[in-house]
Amino acid sequence: MFGRRNLYLKFSLLMAVVILVISIGLYAQYVYSRSLAQDGAKKIADLSALALKNEIEGWLAGKTKVIHDAGNMLALLQGQESQALTYLKVVLKNNPEFSSLYFGGVDNRMLNASGWQPPPGFDLRRRPWYVVSLVQNKLVITEAFLNASRDDVIVTIAKPVYSADGTLLGVIGGDVSVRTVVRMVQATKEPTEFAFLLDGNRKFLAQTEQGGNRPAEPVEESAARNHEIQTLLDMGRNDSAGVFPYRMNGRNGVVAFQPLVGTNWILGSFISLESFLKTDEQLKRAFIYTLGSAVALLSVLFFLLSRFVVTPLFALDESVGRVDVENSPAYRIPDVGGAEFGKLTRTFNQVLDKATYYLTRMKETEQRYRSLMMQAYDAVFLFDLETLEIVEANAAFEKMTGYGFPLERPLYLLDLAAEEAVDVRLSLEEMYTTGVLHPALRRIRTLDGGTRLVERTGTRIEIVGRQYQLTTLRDVTQERQRQQQLHKDLALAAQVQRALLPAIPRADCFQITTVFAPQGFVSGDVYYLEWDQPGKLLRGFLIDITGHGMATALQTAAVNVLLHQVMDLPRDVDLSKRLVWLNRRIPQYIDESTFAAAIGFELDFANSELRYAAAGINHFLLNGDRIDVPGMYLGICEDEQFELNRQPIRKGDAICFMTDGISDIFDREHAWGEVQANQVCRLFDEGEATDKAQDDATAICIEVRT
Repeated sequence: MFGRRNLYLKFSLLMAVVILVISIGLYAQYVYSRSLAQDGAKKIADLSALALKNEIEGWLAGKTKVIHDAGNMLALLQGQESQALTYLKVVLKNNPEFSSLYFGGVDNRMLNASGWQPPPGFDLRRRPWYVVSLVQNKLVITEAFLNASRDDVIVTIAKPVYSADGTLLGVIGGDVSVRTVVRMVQATKEPTEFAFLLDGNRKFLAQTEQGGNRPAEPVEESAARNHEIQTLLDMGRNDSAGVFPYRMNGRNGVVAFQPLVGTNWILGSFISLESFLKTDEQLKRAFIYTLGSAVALLSVLFFLLSRFVVTPLFALDESVGRVDVENSPAYRIPDVGGAEFGKLTRTFNQVLDKATYYLTRMKETEQRYRSLMMQAYDAVFLFDLETLEIVEANAAFEKMTGYGFPLERPLYLLDLAAEEAVDVRLSLEEMYTTGVLHPALRRIRTLDGGTRLVERTGTRIEIVGRQYQLTTLRDVTQERQRQQQLHKDLALAAQVQRALLPAIPRADCFQITTVFAPQGFVSGDVYYLEWDQPGKLLRGFLIDITGHGMATALQTAAVNVLLHQVMDLPRDVDLSKRLVWLNRRIPQYIDESTFAAAIGFELDFANSELRYAAAGINHFLLNGDRIDVPGMYLGICEDEQFELNRQPIRKGDAICFMTDGISDIFDREHAWGEVQANQVCRLFDEGEATDKAQDDATAICIEVRT
């Protein structure tokens, strides 16, 4: 009887503590939830403005990318005015949100895709879009303004355009309507009640009206009549980012400002706190109702506990005390009365049933483990990490090593390993540290005294308190043989590729040295030199095909045939037309994912003149100067034309034509202008530049002697 009274006392104290804890917890939850509701309004206002900001910035990013890409293309089309204008017209046609797209050169010449041309005396270089983009030296978005027909608000996106050597070519600009941005702001949905967009002068570009997303009145009229909106303008002028309390139309709320990246525009969003204040009242009523319900519920619970818990609990305690797993494994708890305790009793008995079931499953799992291990395709064995004795292995292990289980005498790890004992110890230290052995090539001994090359992996496992390593061996002997054969094939391909290179012409009027340094076994570069008129005209081509593998070697061999054919064209075919001939035939020998860069040259000793034309290899060295040459890659456009350039030469001049494996070194080390043309080959011969090359490196260096 004393034990039961003591239990009642404990229950009474417990329920008193529970009521107190519930009261404190509910009140704390009420205060915390009210704070969350108010903070939530600020966060939602900020997130709402941020979402609309991201939408507008995404739209602006698409337009700025058009200008950025067009500027890069105009830099490539330097000097090709008709092609540049055609390109601008295509871009304008494909981007209807641009009302005009134009390029103003440093010489005050305009390329306008819409057809408009400035009147005499009109200086493009004094236009705001031209001046601002040059002053800031980056892509800019101007302030919004009315277009010439005064029927739309537009902005100009402008960007300076530079040539490859950093020379300013002009500024590209495009006029785009902000009508889409206005629609984005006007289409703002709940919970935002009022959204607006301010330009760099903090004047309205767009807004939604209070109470609905209807089109706004004229900006100046609306701001003049509405003192609250004027206050918003003042706030936007003073602070362009943040969340601030604000009162609009007699309702408390918050306004969030977000600056738009890449512009000086400010986006604002207003949200009322009314709906959040309703939540606050609901939380207060819920606190009172919940507290009263908890007190009533605990009172009823105390009565029910005394009748339906205490008595059955003592009976259950007595029954559990009779459980003896060792001597009476079949004993189960009898029903002590009551649905709740009946379920508890059944659950307890189910636990005893599960223990028997899991014991059976453990035996089945062990059998499956043995089955998987024994039937594995790779050799698998298990050894004790303390004694290093191999205690178990599968049939594949027996086939690989010749050791069959059960063994006549113990087999240890050091008996199997064909490596030094110190290396075995290092592997065991790795296993103890990380629990796994990463794949590694090792040699093992077989029963007949031979060895095999295997890929070894391992995992540490624990069985009945002891540490074991489960190791897998995969025979890689044949795979190694295939790799060696592939290595021989690549070496043969490299030998054939070098044999296809032409003999270097020799004459008193010049000296030629070359570099041919593949990044791998074979190169994607090829060159050809041949006298057109011995002693008078020397012609050559240098070609760089993307790639380094066997397929590239085959492509360079095919292109080598083309170079022989292009040399055999009639003598009156000039160098640029020979490149056109190559451009139309080379796609037959390379796939769509490959392209070829080339440069052709002729040394006319009779007229002391160098003639050259580029198709992707766009620069070479003349003495110490970098000569830039425009020209599209071979195989890109079938109708591409290549410009023929001329340069006088004299005794002592040095010329070096090179692929990007060498020119990239000059770019990375800013070495243009520091290396003479006649030094390039010597740098590779002496090994100074060989380790710096990250691509196939090929060069033809010619020194004029007479």
